[in-house]
Amino acid sequence: MRLRKLIVASLLVSSLAYADEFDGKPTLTLDQKAKIQADQDEARKKIDEKYKDDDSSDARAAKQREYEAAEHAALKKNGVGDKDYLWQTSHDAPDARQAIDEKAKAIEAKRKADAEAAKNKPAAGPEVVRGFDAAHPLDVTPGSEKPQLDANGNPIPKVEKLDEDPAAGLPPLPPEHHRGSRRRHHR
Repeated sequence: MRLRKLIVASLLVSSLAYADEFDGKPTLTLDQKAKIQADQDEARKKIDEKYKDDDSSDARAAKQREYEAAEHAALKKNGVGDKDYLWQTSHDAPDARQAIDEKAKAIEAKRKADAEAAKNKPAAGPEVVRGFDAAHPLDVTPGSEKPQLDANGNPIPKVEKLDEDPAAGLPPLPPEHHRGSRRRHHR
């Protein structure tokens, strides 16, 4: 009889503690957990790439610190606290963890495809410069024969490359002087 009361009391206390943990805190969906995991995995891959050649103990310690900072940054980016995420993911069922892993891999594949599409996207053409206003267009084509005009309609002089050194006719610079005297003063 006492054992039954003890078991019921412990179950009641543990269920109340479980209810207190989630009281007022939103639970994370599988999609949110998968996005956080994908962000953390991406950060881990970048850090692994950074330290792939260095296997010293200092590098391993720095790598671990960067892992922790990157995981914290991924949680902060998604608006989740460390404790909340850890508590909620530790209570996931194995099938939920598998679903999170699959969704995280799908997110990573989508990001990789988007990056490839952005890389393969043709670059924009040359920038078109319209000039000062509609009445005074600016022609930036190399070798154009029309003189370029400024805002007042005056021609802009062409700047040509100098063949000689611009400092050729100037006197040489004075030598650098040391601050203070080199002689010691005796007293």
